[in-house]
Amino acid sequence: MKLVCAVVGDNGCGKTCLLKSYLQPKVLTDSAYHPTAVEKYLAKVTQPRRNLSVELEFLEIGGGLKDRSQHYSNVDLVILCFSVVSQESFDNVGKWVHEIERQASGAALLLVGCKRDLRVESETFKQQKHISTRSGQAKSKSLGAVGYLECSALHREGIKEIFDHAISAVPRHRASRVGDMPAGRRAGDDDLDADKDDFAFLDDDDDMGDPLSARQQEPQKGLGVIRRGLVGLLMGGTKPADAEPADSRTARRGRGRMNGQYGEKTGDALAWSADGSDSETVVQLIRHVTDIVDMTPTPPAPAPPPLTNGFVKPVSLDKLLARKDVALQDLMDEDLRTDLMREFRLRNKTLLEFLSRQQTLLELVSYITKGPASQEQFCAVELLTAEIPSILDTLCSEGVLSALFELLTVAPPMPPWRHQAADYFKRIICFVLSSRNKPDLVWFLKWRPSSCQEFVDHLATPAVVALLLQCLQPDRAPETQEFIAVWSAGLLRCLEERVQSTPENPDHEEDYVAGLLELVTQLVSKNPSSPLLKGLQELGFVRPALRQALDESSGVAIAYMRIVTCLVDACRNPDAPDPMSLSPPPPEPPPPALIAAFIEPMFDPSLASPPSASSLPPPLPSPSTSDRISPLQKLHQLLHRPAASLPPSLTTPAGVVAPFGMFRIKCVELLLALLKTNYGVLDRAMIDDRLVARCLDLFFQFKWNNVLHGLVYQMASLVLTTKSDFFCFYLLRDCRLLDRILQVQQNDEQEIKMRGQQDNRPVARYAYMGHLYLIANCIVSSSRNYACLFYLLEDTPGWRKFENKLKLLNQASMPDAVVKPEKKPNNSLFQSFTGGLRLPSLSD
Repeated sequence: MKLVCAVVGDNGCGKTCLLKSYLQPKVLTDSAYHPTAVEKYLAKVTQPRRNLSVELEFLEIGGGLKDRSQHYSNVDLVILCFSVVSQESFDNVGKWVHEIERQASGAALLLVGCKRDLRVESETFKQQKHISTRSGQAKSKSLGAVGYLECSALHREGIKEIFDHAISAVPRHRASRVGDMPAGRRAGDDDLDADKDDFAFLDDDDDMGDPLSARQQEPQKGLGVIRRGLVGLLMGGTKPADAEPADSRTARRGRGRMNGQYGEKTGDALAWSADGSDSETVVQLIRHVTDIVDMTPTPPAPAPPPLTNGFVKPVSLDKLLARKDVALQDLMDEDLRTDLMREFRLRNKTLLEFLSRQQTLLELVSYITKGPASQEQFCAVELLTAEIPSILDTLCSEGVLSALFELLTVAPPMPPWRHQAADYFKRIICFVLSSRNKPDLVWFLKWRPSSCQEFVDHLATPAVVALLLQCLQPDRAPETQEFIAVWSAGLLRCLEERVQSTPENPDHEEDYVAGLLELVTQLVSKNPSSPLLKGLQELGFVRPALRQALDESSGVAIAYMRIVTCLVDACRNPDAPDPMSLSPPPPEPPPPALIAAFIEPMFDPSLASPPSASSLPPPLPSPSTSDRISPLQKLHQLLHRPAASLPPSLTTPAGVVAPFGMFRIKCVELLLALLKTNYGVLDRAMIDDRLVARCLDLFFQFKWNNVLHGLVYQMASLVLTTKSDFFCFYLLRDCRLLDRILQVQQNDEQEIKMRGQQDNRPVARYAYMGHLYLIANCIVSSSRNYACLFYLLEDTPGWRKFENKLKLLNQASMPDAVVKPEKKPNNSLFQSFTGGLRLPSLSD
């Protein structure tokens, strides 16, 4: 006999522990909670007394799964779990019952309360509202369930009783659905929760899984009840000594059984009077007993079914596999699909031989590559990704792999219904990559001429990007290293052609660039030594990518700006000189192609910049290349004006302000990434093009843009802590940062006095004040290392007074804002400029 049992309930209610406690002999321990999507378990229960073998297939369905409808097929019993210490899970029982009635209306329902030990033992839960046993029984009765039981998976209490009750309840529920159960024993009656004696009439069945055999036994049971009543009548009208009262559960069950199946006369005859002197009733009873004996069928002896590994093998599947003309479509039929998957997990040799044929695997692949999302697709993936050597060898043949890669031959963009198929495709290829047959797949991809173009065309599909990253993972095998190098060159060639071409579908181009951004981001973070990443940092890709990024009218400009920023983040100068070193810096080697691309002229300066609000004049083009400007100079132009798509003003809680725009935010992020590379030629170019000065102008101009303020603070901190003293001096004096800080602080104090707010602590009127104080702390910290900065602060009127106020502010409201130097001051360097003069600290 086979039973399919679905275990459902809210996440965390105890479903997994209930099943593991029943199926595993080891003791459960406390561990981290991992939500379950769908898990399948198999178990076998034998009852030697009745020579009965029951195969149980448990299907645990997680509460977080969005689409659960496909998992309720062929379910005989649903165990609905809730936590007795969670009112929320108990309240959600009704929602689950509504789903069960829609998806598995023919299944029996058993209500189970889990975590009983927490309700009894935990002091924490004693203070909370818990679900009582009476409440669970009332809920079970109102839902028409076959019973309500409680358990503790941790202590293994009540576990066996739940599944014994479930095995007994399913045949009774089947019988009640066809009208063979008595009216008094319908699902939902209160005596379904009673003693085990109530189920005694089922315990004597030879096969409780077959409703027909149970019906064949009913007349015999009815005769036993009639005989006991007849003896009582013939013995002078008294009841048998062991008979229960007429209103007891046994009498009601017997009376309901007679009235429901053998006619009203027998039920009336059993309802004898106290004296039992009704002779006419006796005569009618004897006649009806004779009729029942005549109609009693003789149950045939059931033939023992063949066994496979202790389980009953489905005869229909065996017959299909024995046929020579059997097709996979016959086995994938909805009625046989469950048997097919079970026999596959049991490693049925005949089934494995059939599935290992190339024609069978081609049919399985066609379910994935050609059909829409369906249950057949899921079964096909399960069959193809099992660790069966014969199936894996056939899967890695050229014919099957070519059929599988037909999924990528469709013209981009890939339809939405194919995204699920792409996920299955990725799962199969990743499975092959992790198996012993990886060289076969490597050889196939290496010699497949269109593989690189197919992957590049479908970068808009997330599954293809994930698969591409998996294929590019480094490997010690020489043939795999050679494949990655050759394949990366092919991918780079296709990417360069794509970035230089004009997109035909703008909507698809946005998805494509988003996939390319994900590819570059993952390569930078997880595989920085990838040959593909090294190729993307060359001029063949960087130049057209920069043109796309600095074209503010393009819909993909921001995405390409992020791609270029990621590539710059992966580029660092390994030979950057130490700014605190006394020795002269060594000659700087030529910068890499990525850095050189930002300096070389490549843009048309015909689009002139509007008048600058900066305190410094705009950058001048190079004399030798006055007809072209570099990307850095193009960035300076873009920072002077908002994007054309932005409105002239925006109404915010702070009032009407000019918009800054996401495009200019990404430009500042790119400049910050360029500063982090520590290439001297790039630092000098940024000084010549006055980009840092322009960023400071924007910092003070947009008073409420915290994102911009945070980026400019990082730039100033980076210059003051890692750059040369010349760059620091340029930032403080030429960009007038010191004067601006003092002016803003003075304006802030005047506003406080004008509004009559007397307070010793400065009040930040604008959003940039917090970041401005952080920059001031960096200046104070850097002045300990650079003599030029120390004397510059000494010569700046009002700075020492502001420094004392800054000290009070740090102690009062920002104790973590004081920037401590990472290294001790270089006394030899400082003394060479100051003649041994001691440098005062903030505490002096």
